[in-house]
Amino acid sequence: NPFVGKSFEEIDHMFRMKGLEVKYFDPVGKKGSYINSKTGTSYFIDPGRMYKKGYEGPHVDVFYNGHSKYEKAKFFLDGSPKQYKELKTKK
Repeated sequence: NPFVGKSFEEIDHMFRMKGLEVKYFDPVGKKGSYINSKTGTSYFIDPGRMYKKGYEGPHVDVFYNGHSKYEKAKFFLDGSPKQYKELKTKK
């Protein structure tokens, strides 16, 4: 996980240095959305919050474009195991 222990500002800087296109940037809310125009993969910095099912910590959502199995993955900044969301299958 390349995001473990990094701050919002460090991740933003890393994405910009890699040439990702900035789609949305909110330094106060510590959120940002970036896209790799070559692959279509997009990244969203999520500060986390309390949900009905409990607290979800700060993480980076990676939305895969054209992945055969996964829609997205969550990479947690505290090093918790990443979580995958599988593609919805048509019935």
